[in-house]
Amino acid sequence: MRKTLLLALFLLIGMGQWVMAQGNRYLSEVFTDAQITVTNNVVYGANNHFFPPTTTYPVANLTMRVYQPSQTVDANQARPVMVYIHTGNFLPPVINGGITGSIDDSSAVNMCRQWAKRGYVVIAPKYRVGWNPLAATQLERTAQLLNAVYRAINDIKTSVRFMRKTVAIDGNPYKIDQSKITLFGVGSGGYVALAYPTMNQWAEVSLPKFQLPNGQSVIDSNIVGNLDGFGGLLNQNNWPGYSSAVNMAINVGGAMADTSWLDGGEVPMVSFHSVRDPFAPYRQGIVVVPTTNENVVEVQGAGIYQGLVNAYGNNAPFADVNKFRDPISNVARSNYNQTIPYIYPAPNDQINTGSGEGLWPIIRPVRNLPLGSNGSITTFFNETDPYTWWDSTTLTFVVAAVNAQTGGSFNAQSLHQQGLLGNPGMSRVKGLTFIDTIQQYIHPRILHTLDLATNVTFRVNMAGLTANSAGLHIAGNFNGWNPGSTAMTQDPNNANIWTYTTKLTPGDNLEFKFVNGNSWGQDESIPSACAVGGNRGYTVSGNGNDTLPLYFFSSCQSGLVPLQSVTFQVDMTGLTVSSNGVHIAGSFQGWNPAGTPMTPAAHNGNIYTYTTNLPLGDVVEWKYVNGNSWGSEEFVPGACAINGQGGGNRSHTVVAGNNLLSAVMYGSCSVFTPVPVNVTFMLSMQGQTVSANGVHIAGSFQGWNPSTSALTQDPQNPTVWSYTHNGLMSGDTIYYKFINGNAWGNDESVSGSCVFPGTGNRYLIVPLVNSTLSLVGFGSCSASNPIITFRVNMTGLTIDSMGVGIAGTLNGWNPASTRMTQDPADPNVWTYSTPLATGTTVLYKFINGSSWGRDEVLTDSTCGQPNGFGSYNRRYVVPALPTTLPAVAFGSCNPPAPVLATLSGRYSYNNTANTVMTNSVVRLMNGTTVVASDSTDALGDYSISGVAPGTYTLNGATSKPWGGVTASDALLATRHVVGALVQTGLRLKAADVNGSNTVTSGDALLINRRFSGGITSFSVGNFANSNPTVTVGSSNMTQNMQAICFGDINGSYSPSTASRNSGLGLTDAGWMFSRTLEIASEQSLALGSVSLVLNIPAGVEVMGVQSKLNGGQLDYQVIGNQLRLGWFHVEGMLAEAGQTLVELQINANRDVKASEWSLGSETEMTDVWAQAHVGATLRIPSLKAGSSTLSVYPNPVVQQLGIRLPLQSSARLNVEVLDAMGRVVLSNGFDAQSGVFAQQVAVDGLAKGQYMLRVLEQNAEGTVLHSTRFVR
Repeated sequence: MRKTLLLALFLLIGMGQWVMAQGNRYLSEVFTDAQITVTNNVVYGANNHFFPPTTTYPVANLTMRVYQPSQTVDANQARPVMVYIHTGNFLPPVINGGITGSIDDSSAVNMCRQWAKRGYVVIAPKYRVGWNPLAATQLERTAQLLNAVYRAINDIKTSVRFMRKTVAIDGNPYKIDQSKITLFGVGSGGYVALAYPTMNQWAEVSLPKFQLPNGQSVIDSNIVGNLDGFGGLLNQNNWPGYSSAVNMAINVGGAMADTSWLDGGEVPMVSFHSVRDPFAPYRQGIVVVPTTNENVVEVQGAGIYQGLVNAYGNNAPFADVNKFRDPISNVARSNYNQTIPYIYPAPNDQINTGSGEGLWPIIRPVRNLPLGSNGSITTFFNETDPYTWWDSTTLTFVVAAVNAQTGGSFNAQSLHQQGLLGNPGMSRVKGLTFIDTIQQYIHPRILHTLDLATNVTFRVNMAGLTANSAGLHIAGNFNGWNPGSTAMTQDPNNANIWTYTTKLTPGDNLEFKFVNGNSWGQDESIPSACAVGGNRGYTVSGNGNDTLPLYFFSSCQSGLVPLQSVTFQVDMTGLTVSSNGVHIAGSFQGWNPAGTPMTPAAHNGNIYTYTTNLPLGDVVEWKYVNGNSWGSEEFVPGACAINGQGGGNRSHTVVAGNNLLSAVMYGSCSVFTPVPVNVTFMLSMQGQTVSANGVHIAGSFQGWNPSTSALTQDPQNPTVWSYTHNGLMSGDTIYYKFINGNAWGNDESVSGSCVFPGTGNRYLIVPLVNSTLSLVGFGSCSASNPIITFRVNMTGLTIDSMGVGIAGTLNGWNPASTRMTQDPADPNVWTYSTPLATGTTVLYKFINGSSWGRDEVLTDSTCGQPNGFGSYNRRYVVPALPTTLPAVAFGSCNPPAPVLATLSGRYSYNNTANTVMTNSVVRLMNGTTVVASDSTDALGDYSISGVAPGTYTLNGATSKPWGGVTASDALLATRHVVGALVQTGLRLKAADVNGSNTVTSGDALLINRRFSGGITSFSVGNFANSNPTVTVGSSNMTQNMQAICFGDINGSYSPSTASRNSGLGLTDAGWMFSRTLEIASEQSLALGSVSLVLNIPAGVEVMGVQSKLNGGQLDYQVIGNQLRLGWFHVEGMLAEAGQTLVELQINANRDVKASEWSLGSETEMTDVWAQAHVGATLRIPSLKAGSSTLSVYPNPVVQQLGIRLPLQSSARLNVEVLDAMGRVVLSNGFDAQSGVFAQQVAVDGLAKGQYMLRVLEQNAEGTVLHSTRFVR
């Protein structure tokens, strides 16, 4: 058994802000509460009244309440009208069997004020009520109810005509637009709202199901008037000559009497309907009156009629789903055509939600609950109106007033509890959540229906472009981004201009593009300066008509402006032009890198140009492309890129006249000017036998002389040769060759990409700055030798003043020529890199200095070969790829052994005693890898030895049971959320039980549910750890760590005992009544949380739990022989001494003493700061054991059981018969006087067997329990 009081629409609260644009009248609240004028008891007509029940049907005024923005702050002279039609089963509140049912309902007042703050004039008429739900037959009930509905419809029509009369005769005092009127009906008012515009032919009132046995309609127009409320003996003519027409009908609950009433051309309808409504069928069924739960007439609900409304095309103003793609509408559609569990048993245990724009299926959980003492199940507690709420204190006064007025005996508490069963978790917050959803769904649709939406005209100027033969189209978020569905119209007076106009909702954030054709790929490319996520953007105003700027296609420029010639130029001097040519890509041509080729200029083949016409004032963006694809475009320096960002686009604002742009260098902001530069040529002679005459270069820049330009050998890497030539002119193309010697005949033979075609010579376009060219091989366009990096770790050694070197076959075994470099990341490591030929075997040694004798002595053969001096040279075979060798220790084949440390500390629980975590595991982690671990001892200590230097984290694991969590921890989580008691550190981590990395009210609810047993685990596990980060060096160190149970925010748990004890007591003993157990506080306490663990005696079954705790969050479970209940409230409540906190409905198969009940150790009560009330006690009120004077006769009995009980004083007697299983099978109540009470009870309906008779005597001195047994 579980009862969780939760709201189900948190998602919709968040979504609620999507369509609300600040300042958009009708969509958002543009007036404050203080600016709303409310006028009560406005007389809108008079008519014969039928309630209270009467035979004279007196004529009395019809009144209404009017809400409007004060005319001192609202200058609008033509405001639309909302007509609010209240619920109530066509009877007054309380008398109708419910709590609500008038224009004073909390939800009614709130909705009407919200509409007024949005700019509507709102009228809330009080219509005539009165019928007999207790009539003997369904036909009588149908006749009376339909007449009540008919009168209500005519009253609402009277109110509409009255408003039109005020315009025509009274000077329009309410400043309304009489052509814009919307009905909004709730519950039974929903029936009225649906019937008002559809029941418009007398034949519809005379359908067979509305007929008397004589074939006449149950509604007699000779008595109650015609369909507009005129004529009839018991009807007054109100405002003839004025129209009753309305523009739209909205219902929240209710149903349609018959779908045959629907016709094409009737008003649009929006419907909110609880799918599991037990009174007004969601699809098709019999209306059940909540007053008596009696059947009345068959009707159709929103799940059926909304599909027909759409099929007739009546909802056309908002049928285009692309214009209503807000999250609220999407949530509604996500519930369409869903087959879900229904409230009835098979075969009627499933229901389909149906579909249709304007339909909102409200899906609430199935609530089939026990009803009455016989334990039967009823469907009547399924939610119908979760948007309502009430105040129990106010209800008490209302019920008292009704009782005083009618002489009735209505019970406010019973109504309140009954109401809660049908509206679990009832609260103002819950009601407003649903109302917010309703408001945000209906108002965009009202605007489109009442022609209050904005006409938006899109315009594009195609000047200078050729329009596609398919014409111009527009694609955007308002038409599903379909590039071919929405054609634009060519202006007959200017063929360059294309337009499209549609109605859109004020506040909508539009994104769109123009399409030159009807498919993607033909859409415009919008410059970033005016783009919104790559699209054009616009927010619809509430002004009625929006005409957007006349945009140029693919441009930020707008208007009727002339085109100007623009010539783009780029200088490719010094660059190799792609075989695919040079292109330009930009905002004016759709950013196509292959679409716009540039042409070499006649005066200079290095300069490429492109000319086009662009609008005056347009800001164009572009890049040059050396080729015809992305990846080949230039990198534009920040000095000439938009926003100063390197890699951005070039830009230019088109001016009047000729726009001849400068011929900038590719990838540069500057115009090319040749300058002298120094160029260093690099050559690898790896694998070559170098001529005794050295290596030379010959080329066009030095007269092709093979002997005058010698290369220099690199002393650090003898295979590398270089030559620097000064004074080459940037942009020039030079040709050259390398020569192994100093004469022709020894020159290289080279081919490939570095050779100018047809010459056999290398070529170079001289760079713009001093440059060192890439290393190439002799006779090759590249140096194929991989770079090898040698590394040595000198940890623990004193470095020679000459540093560290390397000597070997790679440098002629010269101990001084090749110096190594210290690694900045690790100063103990020294490195040297050089290209080496693949497959070459390198022998070498490291030198701590620069001379022999300072070289390492290697005695390990695993990385070397004998050197003839009793030790080894290192040996390495060069691979094909560049390689960085391990940093080995000087004189060793291996890296130096790390200095290991010991890490120790204590693992404890985060409570006030820091209780140690024994027999647990502490792990040392490197990322997600376990490096080492240790189990804690009896003191909670751990010790991990052999830890290498580095940075680690600690985590822990334990097999200890989870515990320590009560409702007070849920209270602490809630106080953290509201900022009243902020948690930090590990306590904060303990509060995040859903692992979202933030603490929310959802964590509080989960904590309370786990305490109550509603869930048995958290997704994050049982224990949280502090997980400290520790940086280990060469010394031993200490690091403690703490754990805490997830949810144990107050740290009350002790893992050594696996329990907590609040010290709360349970008082009183004696006999108790078998059906109800009350648990009360013995002291007056301010309560913020209650955690109750109640041990249930053998033979007792808990049938239900009734909370007497005000507000807050409650969750409970009955698990085995234990009741676990958690309640918390951030604002708290004051419990008076003796006040009942929880009431249990129980069954018992024997007499039970109060002393048999006991509290679990986790039971506690706290204040709003989660501080426990130590020493407080709970009380079970007990009963006195009755005397043995109760007798029955005859015994055994067949039909009538006689009961005899002497009484000392008058008393109220509750008589029950229980079967052998302890179930109540008969019950009744009697008011008895002093003396001998004698009563006959019929038992002939009971099965044969043994039974117990219980009599609960309630007199002035207390309560006494009498019992005896009998046999049927």
